[in-house]
Amino acid sequence: MKKLIGCLAIAGSAFTGANAMAGVTFYEAENFSGRSLVAEGSVPNFVTRGFNDLARSAVVEGAPVEVCRNIEFGGGCTVFNPGRYPTLGDWSAIISSARMTGAPQGVSAAGGGRVTFYEAENFSGNPFVVDGTVPNFVTRGFNDRARSAVVEGAPVEVCRNVDFGGGCTVFNPGRYPTLGEWSAAISSARPTRAPQGALAAGPGRVTFYEAEDFEGRASTMSGVVASLAARGFNDRAESAVVEGGPVEVCADVNFGGGCTVLNPGRYASLGSYRNRISSVRAVAATGPRDGPQGGGRGASATLYSGPNLSGRAVKLDRDGAADLQGFNERASSLVVERGYWIFCTEPAFGGECRTFGPGEYRQLPPEFDNRISSGRRIANNYPYSNRPNWEGNR
Repeated sequence: MKKLIGCLAIAGSAFTGANAMAGVTFYEAENFSGRSLVAEGSVPNFVTRGFNDLARSAVVEGAPVEVCRNIEFGGGCTVFNPGRYPTLGDWSAIISSARMTGAPQGVSAAGGGRVTFYEAENFSGNPFVVDGTVPNFVTRGFNDRARSAVVEGAPVEVCRNVDFGGGCTVFNPGRYPTLGEWSAAISSARPTRAPQGALAAGPGRVTFYEAEDFEGRASTMSGVVASLAARGFNDRAESAVVEGGPVEVCADVNFGGGCTVLNPGRYASLGSYRNRISSVRAVAATGPRDGPQGGGRGASATLYSGPNLSGRAVKLDRDGAADLQGFNERASSLVVERGYWIFCTEPAFGGECRTFGPGEYRQLPPEFDNRISSGRRIANNYPYSNRPNWEGNR
């Protein structure tokens, strides 16, 4: 008997469309190679199809597919959303049955999410269905009792206190065999259109992907997420899409271990931060600001082509430069005279970005050495809530 495990919602890049045909193609080897099996509808027994415990990669089209370890949909299951999965990870070579679960329901203007909470992990124990707004779980006899959940139709916001107080987060549609840090801590819930992530005032949000080129499992976060481990995504992000505003990502939990800022855009690879991100937070908008300290007129930064402030020098004024023509990818050291500057590895402030404060940087970090293509001043004073560990290691 195969070991029973819980279900996990795995999100991938969407390939759905109004006329898309729901189905999944499994492959015998990774990267969509080897013998294949096409499943449209329900396949309760891979043994009879000569494909038991053989699938190692898959392409899901049209609608999510539920796959299970045992025949007849037993032994623990998971859901793969439409997308391309060059490897099935923990589910490689263990699938014995599969069935389409139907396209996700549409999201209405008022929400539309429905969630079934369970009193125990792995969708067991007494269930409690929330279809709308429930500001007080106490009156429903389910306060601080939810330990697993199934979310359908649209994201659902859950909060630690009644009346949506005490800190909240959002669960996207999917199956959650355990609620992690939210287990036995939920007191109110309501449908929402917000993306998954801790809710906060910052405008930026980021969708991390488990593989490069926006493939594999995905997790969307906004606001302040001090530990990706609690979301099951610690040191797993390899690509990302940033929307709405910049976000700061850090190598350690609680924004330590070295940080960088990702401006809105698509990052097919996270470069030196690939499989290293443990915390993330939305940060202030990056428009130049005048103020009484550290900035104002004369604020500038100087890039040098050699280490230890040597070689050819290019000085940037307070507005910076969206495209370092003639000095692209040549800087090895840096002096910031006033204010806080953001430098990026692509023109027009794209690619990987990092904030540098006043001081001398006699050797740029390896991921920025001879890679800077644009830069500008973003603030007079330090723009984030606490300083990353790398600042001062110049």
